[in-house]
Amino acid sequence: MRIWAGVSLFLIGCGEEVKVAIGEPSSEGEVVVDSDGDGYTSTEDCDDADPQIYPSAQEYCDGIDNNCNGQADEDVMTEFYADADGDGFGSDNITTEACEAPNGFVTNGSDCDDTDATAYPGASESCDGVDNDCNGAIDDQLGEVFYVDSDGDGFGNEEDVREACTLDIGLSTLAGDCDDEDSTISPNASESCNEIDDNCNGEIDEGVSLAFYADLDGDSYGDATNIVYACTLPSGYVQNTSDCNDNDSLINPAGDEYCDGVDNDCDGEVDEAFAVDAVVFYEDNDSDTFGNPDSIMTACTEPQGYVDNNDDCDDNNAVVKPGGAEYCNGYDDDCNGLVDEEGAVGGIPFYPDFDGDTYGDGDSPTVSCSQPDGFVVDSQDCNDNDDDVFPGAPELCNGEDDDCDDEPDEEAIDGPMFYLDSDGDGYGLNTSTVQACEQPDGYAQEDGDCDDANELVSPTADELCNGEDDNCNGLIDDGVLEPFSRWYLDSDGDGYGDAGESDLFCYTPQGYVDNSDDCNDNDFSVSPDGEEYCNGYDDNCDNQIDELGAIGGLLYYLDSDGDGFGAPLEEVSSCSSVEGYVLDSEDCDDNDDDVFPGAPELCNGEDDDCDDEPDEEAIDEDVFFADSDGDGFGNPTQTQSACSQPVGFVSNFGDCDDDADLVNPSGTEICNEIDDDCNGDIDDGVSGTYVLWYVDADDDGFGDPDESQLFCGIPEGFVENGFDCDDNDNDIYPNATEYCNDEDDDCDLAIDEDAVGIQTFYLDEDQDGFGVTNEAVESCFQPDDYSELSNDCDDGNELINPDIEEVWYDGIDQNCDGLSDYDQDGDGVEVEFYLDVDGLEVEHGGSDCDDQDSTALSGCALYEFTSHTFTSCSVTGRTGPTYSHCLAYYSTDWHSDSDYFVIITQGIQIWTVPEDGVYRITATGASGYAVSNSYANSYGAVIQGDVQLSQGDSLQILVGQMGGGNATHGNENGGGGGSFVVMQNLNLYSPIIVAGGGGGAPSVSYSSGCNITDGNGQLGSSGGTTSCYTTALGGNNGNGGSTAGTYQGGAGGGFYSDGAHGYIHCNPSSSYPEGGQPQGGASFLNGGEGGYGYTCYSPNPHGGFGGGGSGGLGAPGGGGGYSGGGTSGHWSSYADYGGGGGSFNTGTNQSASLSSSVGDGSVHIELLD
Repeated sequence: MRIWAGVSLFLIGCGEEVKVAIGEPSSEGEVVVDSDGDGYTSTEDCDDADPQIYPSAQEYCDGIDNNCNGQADEDVMTEFYADADGDGFGSDNITTEACEAPNGFVTNGSDCDDTDATAYPGASESCDGVDNDCNGAIDDQLGEVFYVDSDGDGFGNEEDVREACTLDIGLSTLAGDCDDEDSTISPNASESCNEIDDNCNGEIDEGVSLAFYADLDGDSYGDATNIVYACTLPSGYVQNTSDCNDNDSLINPAGDEYCDGVDNDCDGEVDEAFAVDAVVFYEDNDSDTFGNPDSIMTACTEPQGYVDNNDDCDDNNAVVKPGGAEYCNGYDDDCNGLVDEEGAVGGIPFYPDFDGDTYGDGDSPTVSCSQPDGFVVDSQDCNDNDDDVFPGAPELCNGEDDDCDDEPDEEAIDGPMFYLDSDGDGYGLNTSTVQACEQPDGYAQEDGDCDDANELVSPTADELCNGEDDNCNGLIDDGVLEPFSRWYLDSDGDGYGDAGESDLFCYTPQGYVDNSDDCNDNDFSVSPDGEEYCNGYDDNCDNQIDELGAIGGLLYYLDSDGDGFGAPLEEVSSCSSVEGYVLDSEDCDDNDDDVFPGAPELCNGEDDDCDDEPDEEAIDEDVFFADSDGDGFGNPTQTQSACSQPVGFVSNFGDCDDDADLVNPSGTEICNEIDDDCNGDIDDGVSGTYVLWYVDADDDGFGDPDESQLFCGIPEGFVENGFDCDDNDNDIYPNATEYCNDEDDDCDLAIDEDAVGIQTFYLDEDQDGFGVTNEAVESCFQPDDYSELSNDCDDGNELINPDIEEVWYDGIDQNCDGLSDYDQDGDGVEVEFYLDVDGLEVEHGGSDCDDQDSTALSGCALYEFTSHTFTSCSVTGRTGPTYSHCLAYYSTDWHSDSDYFVIITQGIQIWTVPEDGVYRITATGASGYAVSNSYANSYGAVIQGDVQLSQGDSLQILVGQMGGGNATHGNENGGGGGSFVVMQNLNLYSPIIVAGGGGGAPSVSYSSGCNITDGNGQLGSSGGTTSCYTTALGGNNGNGGSTAGTYQGGAGGGFYSDGAHGYIHCNPSSSYPEGGQPQGGASFLNGGEGGYGYTCYSPNPHGGFGGGGSGGLGAPGGGGGYSGGGTSGHWSSYADYGGGGGSFNTGTNQSASLSSSVGDGSVHIELLD
C-alpha cells in the first residue's frame, strides 16, 4: 500500500474538478503522479485518466483493457454459434466469442442441421426421413417397419429391417422370407422335394419327402433311430425300421435266436426258449438239484426250479435223489433201482461167521437193514475157520493167536517163566518176570542180576576195582588186585577236569574225569570244546583271548590301497580293529587309492566314486551348449556338462536363435526384422523386401488405413494392419469391447451392438414396474413401456406383480411366485381346509392340516392312531395270516388302506407309521405246544421298549403262532414262533424288538421233566440251550439253533438264519405217510415259516409261524426268535424241552418278562408322544 505525503491542489477549469496526487520525489528526484487516484502512477497505469482502469482491476466485456495486461476482454466474452437458418439454434461447428451476439449468431449450438429452419431441438418430429427435433433419432418411430425384399416375391428378410414413412420399391410389409435372393422361395410358395425349405416354415421337403432308415449292416432292415428324409432312396437306406441292431447283419427280424444275451430276431425278447442252441432243463420240484424226466422246459439259462439233468426218481421228496443216502425205509432213496441195498443209512454192519463161534470175519462186512443168515454183528474173529480161536479164548503155546489180540502165545497159560535181562548178560531180575512159550528178547532163564543195566555185572562176573558189586555177592571191590589211577574233579560237568583238584581211585569216580584240560572248571561253557566269544576271556582254553573268528566280532575288510575302504571279498572277523583292515567294504578297486566311495569322479572312463556309473558328474567335465536347430552354434542359456560331447550339443554358444538354423554367427542378414547373423543388429546393411506399415497414433495395435509407409524393418509407431476406425482413441479398434456410448468401439460398422452395459428390458404394459419375461428387448437405453424388472405373471393388471403381497386361498397368484395359492407354508402340501373372506371354513381337499407350519407335513398324522394290537388274525399253524385274514379281523379305520397296512409276504404285516413320535412296543412270543400227557407249556417272552419313529417309516411285524402236535408219546411237540418288529429301509431290514417263542414240551411218558427254564422264551438275545441230558446249543447273534442227541426235532429259526433240521426216524411209507426229516424253523429274513413236522406218530407237530422248529420222534422243536432255540433227545430215554427262542430290544425304558398265558403271540404298539 502506498502512503502519500504532500498537498492536494484543486484546480477549477472548464467546469470540472481534477484531483492530482503529488507524491514524494523518487530516488532520482522525480515527482510520481497518480492522476486518477486509483493507487497506480502514470508509469504503471495504462490509463491514468480512468480510476476504473489499472493493473489487477476486474476485466469487463467492454472492448477495453481494464486490468492493463495488454488484452481487452480476455476470459469474459461469451461464445456464440452461427445460426445460418435463423431458427434460433446455432451450429457448434461455427463459433465466435464476443461481448454481444454478432448478427447471425445465437447463444446455443444445439442445431443438428443449420441449413433447415424446421429442424431444431424441440421441433415437432415428422415422418420425412429427417431428425426434426435433433434428438439423434430420425422420425422417432413415426415411420412404419418394412423388410427388405430383394427378390421381389412380396416377402422380406426379417433380419434386414427398414423404418420408412412410405412403402418403397424393394421393401415389404411382410417378413418371413428365408432366401431373399430367390423369388421362388417364400412363405406362400409350395414345398417341392428339392432339399430346400421352399415355404420358409423351417422344415425341408416336409409333406413331400419320404422317410428312409439307415441299413448300416446291409441286412435289408433299417434303424428307426437313424432316419433321413429324401425324395429317392439313398444308398445304404431302406424303408423299414425293423432292425434292432444295425451294426450286426445277423441280427434282424429274420435272424435265428441264440443263447447269447442278445435279441437276435428283434422280437423284443432275449434268449427265448426256441433259441437254436437252447438247452433242455428238467423240473426240480423238490429243489434237490436233480430233475424230473417227465417235466421238461427248453431255455438258454437254467429256469428257476429247473436243472440240467433228469436223474430224479421222486421229484416230490428232496431226500430222494441220485447220490443221496440210501435209508432202511423200503424206498429207493438214491435212485439206483435198488431198495434198501447193502450200505443203506440206518443199516447195521454184519460179518460172516464160517466157524460158528459167534464171532465174524471183520474183513468181509456187509451193511444190511436186517441180519443175513450166517452173519453176526461182532467182527473180531481173527480166524473164522477155527472155532477155538476167538476174542477171549485161552492163549496156548502153539504159535497161534488164540484170543485174537494180534499177539500169538502171549501170556499162554502153559508157558515157562523168564526174567528181564536188560543188559543181555544172561541173568535177569526176579522182580520183573514174564510167562511165555519161548524166551522173549531181553529176557533170561536165570535170575540174580544186581545191576541189569550193566552187562559186566552178574553172579558170574569178576570183581573189579570200580566202586561196584560186580559179582552180585553183596560186597564192593572185595579181593581186587587192580592199581589205582589219578582222576580230576569236573565241577562244571563239561568233560574236562581241573588240574588243581585230583585224587586216586581204582574205579571211575562220579564227578571226575581222567584229564586236566579245563582252564575254568566253574563255567560249563569254558573248555577246549568251547566257542570263543568277544568277552575278554579264553573261552576255548587255547591260551588266546578273543582271537580272530570269535563270536560277536565285527567284519573287517582288507584295505590294500590304504584309502579307508576295503575289498568286500577279503574279510576277517575280529573283536578289535585289525591292522590293514577297515570296517567299510564298499571299495570297488582296492588297488587304486584314488578310487573309493565319495571320491571325485573324473573323465577317465573309470567308476571313481564306486556308484556303478563311470564319469557321471565328473569334476573335470566340459560345458556343451544345446544346438536345437543343428546349425553348429549353441544356445548360451541351455547347457550340459559332460566328459564327451552329447548328441544335440556343441562346444560354442554364439547362437542368438537356436530354433532357426539360418540364424547364427555365420548367417546372412536379410530384410526380415531378425538379427540373422547374431551381431546384435537387425536388418543391418540389407536391401531386401520392404513392407507397408500403418501409423498407430493411439498405440492400440491397429493402424490408420489412411496413414501408411514402406519400411524394411519394424518402424516405431507403426503396425502391419490398417484396421483402426478411429486412430485418435486407443479404446476403439477391431474386436474392442463395445460400450453403450453411441460409438462403434469395435470397428464393425455397428454401434452399441452387444455392448457392455446393455440391459434387458421387459414389456410392461400395465406400468407396474414389472415386465413380461418372454417379451424382452436389449438396449443401452430404457424404451418406453418397458421395465428393468421381469416376472410379471399378469401384465394386464397392475395389482399383480412380484412386489404385491399375496392374498391366500383366492386362486390368484398375486406375487407371481408360481407357487400354489393353497400352500401358504410352502411345504409342498396343499391345505385341507381354509377360511374364506366371510370366515367360513372351506374344504379344499389337500392334506395339510396346518398351513402355517412347514415341518413334517405340518405335524399332520397320516391317519388317526393311538394304539393297536397286531395278532395272528385267528390263523394257526406254521404259516401266518394273509391280507384278507387281517382285513376281516381288524376293525380300525386305517387297516383297509394298503398305503398304511398291507401283507405282501404271507404272515408279515407291513404297517406305515402315521406320525413322528415315541411309540411303546410290547411284543409277546408264542407258547410251545404241549398235549395232555406232556409237561406244562413253555411261555413266550414279553419284550417292551420305547422307540422314536418317524412318519412314513415302514415296520414289518411278524406275530408268532403256537407250535402244533397231538401225540401222547414221543415228545413230538412243535416250538412256538417268535414275534418280530423290524424296520424296513429299502432292502435293508433292522430288528427293533423281538420276543422269543417257547420250545415244545416233552411227553410225560418219555421224560423225567427237565427244567422248563430251557424251554421258555429267552429274555436275552441267545436261544435256549438244551442241556438236561445232551447239550444242543441255542443260536446266537441272530442265527438259528442246533440239534444234538440220537433223535432230534427241528431247531428254532433266528432273525438271519434257519434252525437246523432234525433226525429222520421214519421215511414216508404207507405206515408212516408223514415220515421224513423234521424241519427247523425258517429265519425272519427267509419268511419265518414254522418247520414242517415230518414224523412217525403225531399228525402235525409243526413249528409255529415265527421260526418255531417242528417236533420229532424223541425231541420237541425249538422256539423261534432273534436267535433260535436248540433241541435234543433220546428215544425210549429222555428228552428236554425244546430251547426257547432268544429276544432283542433296541428301545429305551426296556422291560423283559415271561408271558402268563398259553397261545399265540402278539405285538401291541401305543403312541406315547
